[in-house]
Amino acid sequence: MNFVKRNRASFIAPAAVMLVLFIIFAVKHVYPFGDVNAAYYDMTAQYVPLFSHTHDFLHGNAPMLFDWYNGAGADFTINDITYGFSPMNIFFFFVSRDGILNSMSFFLLIKLMLCSVTMSVYMRKVRSADELTNTAMSLFYAYCGYNLQYYMNIFFLDIVILFPLLMLALDHMLKTGKPLWYTIASAAVLSINYYLAVMVFAFVIFYCFGHMLFIQTDRSEHRRISAQLALFTVLALVISAFMILPTLLKLTNSPRADYINKPLAEMLTTRAGEFDPQKRFMLFGTELGISALLFSIFLAKKNKKPVPKETWLGVMLMGILIIPIISEGSNLLWHIGSYSHFPYRFGFILTFLSADIFASFTTRLKEDVPAAKPASPKAEKAVRYGAILARASAVIILVVMCMLLVDSGITDLDTYSIYLFAFAAAIVSVFLAMAVFNRKQLGIYAAVSIILQSLIGGYGLLAPGMDDVYKYFSPKIRDELDIEHDNLSRIKQLHNCIFPNYGILTGTPTLGDWTLNVSREYFEEGEALGYSRDYTVSYDVGGTAFTDALLNVKKVFQFLDPESRLYTFSQKLNDYCFYDCSCTLPFGILVNKDFTEISSDGCDEPFSYQNRLYRALTDSDDDIFTFYRYKDAVTAEDSEMITNVMFPYTYTAEFELTEPSVLYLYEEDNENVLMQINVNGEPAPIPYGDDIENNTFPRADENGTAYIGEYGPGKIRISIISTIEASEVFYVGFMSIDKLEKLCGMYKENAHAHDVKAEGYELSMKIDDPQGRYVFIPVEYSPNWRAEVNGKKADVISVMGGMFMAVKLGSEDAELSMKFVPASHFIGLIISAAGIIMFVLVMLLRRKGHDPAKNKFFGNAAYICFTAAACGLIFLLCITPTVGFILSFFI
Repeated sequence: MNFVKRNRASFIAPAAVMLVLFIIFAVKHVYPFGDVNAAYYDMTAQYVPLFSHTHDFLHGNAPMLFDWYNGAGADFTINDITYGFSPMNIFFFFVSRDGILNSMSFFLLIKLMLCSVTMSVYMRKVRSADELTNTAMSLFYAYCGYNLQYYMNIFFLDIVILFPLLMLALDHMLKTGKPLWYTIASAAVLSINYYLAVMVFAFVIFYCFGHMLFIQTDRSEHRRISAQLALFTVLALVISAFMILPTLLKLTNSPRADYINKPLAEMLTTRAGEFDPQKRFMLFGTELGISALLFSIFLAKKNKKPVPKETWLGVMLMGILIIPIISEGSNLLWHIGSYSHFPYRFGFILTFLSADIFASFTTRLKEDVPAAKPASPKAEKAVRYGAILARASAVIILVVMCMLLVDSGITDLDTYSIYLFAFAAAIVSVFLAMAVFNRKQLGIYAAVSIILQSLIGGYGLLAPGMDDVYKYFSPKIRDELDIEHDNLSRIKQLHNCIFPNYGILTGTPTLGDWTLNVSREYFEEGEALGYSRDYTVSYDVGGTAFTDALLNVKKVFQFLDPESRLYTFSQKLNDYCFYDCSCTLPFGILVNKDFTEISSDGCDEPFSYQNRLYRALTDSDDDIFTFYRYKDAVTAEDSEMITNVMFPYTYTAEFELTEPSVLYLYEEDNENVLMQINVNGEPAPIPYGDDIENNTFPRADENGTAYIGEYGPGKIRISIISTIEASEVFYVGFMSIDKLEKLCGMYKENAHAHDVKAEGYELSMKIDDPQGRYVFIPVEYSPNWRAEVNGKKADVISVMGGMFMAVKLGSEDAELSMKFVPASHFIGLIISAAGIIMFVLVMLLRRKGHDPAKNKFFGNAAYICFTAAACGLIFLLCITPTVGFILSFFI
């Protein structure tokens, strides 16, 4: 009971968080109070599928570090380290796989409650905050602007939970010199999310530098702090190598790395970003800390006393964290040059700092005396009413903003701009309140304000009603879909109607990926084959029936009914029609050496690339595609399509087909051109989402080859209206159905591979009469694959530009055994073990009086390096982009 009494705020805070969230969920009919899901945006399309993989490996149904369902079978390193490692994911051991989507309500609740618990512990141990202030600041931290906006990237919240504990451990090390908890907390942050950890430790450097400037002025202590910070942060980094090393090695060959390519000069002079309104909402509630700093300075000047050192430290840190909100260059540099739709990923630090400053300010106040009581009762009354009126104004503006966001969430960027007016009113309100409220009254005022803001902000941004990505496609499709579950028989969407991670969700192999785990080669060669991509997302949309056959696609789905020679109707689930692919190739076909040397080099469009592959497979000079640059085929006659303001250009081209063919369209310049297409006088069907009648091409995330339908023999007329004059990179391709059927029939009659199995980390098959050829493996190439042929080691080579694999065989019947061995993980584990041993040795040395941090030479060197690093970071992240921001108005 004494423990509960001493830590009562740490129990009250999460209870308050739960109550607020349940009120919001009940009003919005969110599960368990209705059938609305808390998940939307990235959570639906990325996190829920990833948690499905987590669920599978927790229950022994999938390997942890490999996934057969996305990206044609891919190394899952980045995903498990970026999303799956969190100890909190044990939650999914107790949730049914089909219930993961609904469970997001409870997963969010648990994480928000833990945010409040760790903040409450920090408030009690570091600030000795009274119970009311402690609870209020903990609630504020849980429902900060960062969490309300970015909760759909729910893995970010793990670092939000850990951050107060890291700062508590850092404070303990600064005061006592004991580094144990700091090292443990640092290793945890680095292990769980290396990316956010970069920003967290940049702040740690700023915090310690400010501490030495304003709080601890003893030079010997400066050396000790620098030495301990350097030594134990590095040890924490080494201890976390088992997570960081494989992630960085994989990331360097990920498409994500290609977006960190802006020149420094361009970043420094970037004045505004597309997502600036989201950045500004990170100020949500920070009026408490900002006003405390302003009022503390005002009070010191009024009483003719020195400004407290803690206040100057707060001013420095607050300024550093607010600069990225104003200067986009600073913000980009904090994010290592790149981000998308989440432009201030360290915003929780700003909230933490604001709460810390406010709690520190109230702790210094006397219980029953206002900080700066006005001269007369009338003036005091006016200030009180002014504070309440300003807060009421801020609340009303916030209500208006959140009512506009309730259906759109973070996607409605313009609406966010309203918040600046609410923030300005809130600043005035808090400043006035600090003048006339005593500590208890100020605590009540802060608590009421935070509860109101949490309810209003949560209502606007939690579980918006805009995302119906699961309306038709659910995990249950796996059980209902008539398809082989062998980890290799793939399905695909014929047109873009669902998110690319549906394979993980349903437990069905696909070619699509939105998890960052595929290699750059897979990403680029997939695009060269005609599959769609957008940002770092690989889609299974696009390609052709030929590439689908090559990559072991067995079934397609879409809204339309394309009954044809290529696709035979199988079944209908919800609004989707599923079809068996009539033309398929066996998994594990034998190819000659010339096939292994083919890549997309020199191909301007996917049709010539596919002709190369076809010629190698048939050992002939024949082509499967006849294709044309549309501009070169345009006839003089006018198009029957009617132009408009958006589509002012019109063209028609006619083609003579000598055999039944499949029509595909390809447009490389998808960012600058948009067109509507008619075929033989009828709109070309290119469904997009649930818009079945769409005939606009290309769309942002359907920019590969578009399947139009089967035509010929005979004439075909293709008319377009376009946003620009006839594009140089718009191609029309006709694939011979007869040739594809003949190719597939030839390989089926002469199938050499059998007993093909893929499970866990292993792939195996038996191959009859290989004749010294190569077996083609349409699984993403990785140097982590090991192969044995008849028990002897064999080389795994990359083919198709590094997208897939092949293994050289001999002349005898072969038993091929392949295993995925994540070598970088083992190296990382060895380094981590060495780090733990070094840490134990350092701690033993300290106990025996031989503290390395007290070594004079090491202390001096660490102090010089630390000071240089801190000044360098301030110059890079603060001063230079601020100057660039000012210069941008004149450039």
